[in-house]
Amino acid sequence: MFEFSSLFSSPAMATIEGIAGVAGLFVITYIIVSSAISLFRPSPAPEPVPIAESLDGTEAQQYVGDVQAHVPRSKEKTSGPKSAIIEIIETIIMTVLIFAAVRLLVQNFRIEGNSMEPNLHNGQYLIIEKMSYRFSEPQRGDIIVFHYPSNPKRDFIKRIIGLPGETIQVQRGQVLINEKPLPESYQPNEGTYNWGPGLIGEDEYFVLGDNRNNSSDSHSWGMLPRELIVGKAWFTYWPISDWGVIPHYSFSEFVSVLQHQDTSDSPEVPMLSLARVGIVESQLRHPGYQVTVTCLRAHYAAGEKAFHDSCKG
Repeated sequence: MFEFSSLFSSPAMATIEGIAGVAGLFVITYIIVSSAISLFRPSPAPEPVPIAESLDGTEAQQYVGDVQAHVPRSKEKTSGPKSAIIEIIETIIMTVLIFAAVRLLVQNFRIEGNSMEPNLHNGQYLIIEKMSYRFSEPQRGDIIVFHYPSNPKRDFIKRIIGLPGETIQVQRGQVLINEKPLPESYQPNEGTYNWGPGLIGEDEYFVLGDNRNNSSDSHSWGMLPRELIVGKAWFTYWPISDWGVIPHYSFSEFVSVLQHQDTSDSPEVPMLSLARVGIVESQLRHPGYQVTVTCLRAHYAAGEKAFHDSCKG
């Protein structure tokens, strides 16, 4: 059976909404520019009207009539039901285009559930901005709204934890990125579960709720494709007590740690990620050999011979 809800959530409708939004932006721009120009455009000076000097009323009336005959009259607007219908249609079209333009830039979102406690709460209303991810990549720590992968008709809100190309693991609630513990200054409610390790693919993200043990997120259903991200949580406007900009957290020090990982056990060989180790391990399984991280580093540094010499069981 056909459902209207499926029509409005279809890719075709999303495309139409995007086109209408762009058209609405042009309309808004036109209105703003036209208004600005009209403010600085000088008003036309009124043309002088000759005054009849004759005291004869008949002659004065005839002269004024001759002058009025040469004065151009403004085009009178049509009136009646047809004109009213046209104005109503124009107003509706303008309203729809402006709404679509605003919708292209931002949208509101109501939180349902407690998965983002203690930082965001059930029933809280947010403004989601949708433009920044068109020009830049999502960052670790961003709170995002996205279409649930198993049911795109539903929207979820979570925090980005892992980025494309990283190996992520959770050990008793502690998040590890490329084997390094992730500092979380936003102080989530820590979880007690274990997950991974797993490799985050290209254009994928690992997202978690701040209320770790009470959240349906990547540890439950896997990685989030970038194409399902709606936008970034930017502002909270209700309740009034929570009114304000949603904070953004920097991980610059942690990024520096990832870039200078400890290589003390093999100082001249770069550290291999767990994901890469797993890939190479599956490719280099030999009977009688013990494939370990140390062996794989030796293999990558000095070639196949070093692998055979150092990895015999």
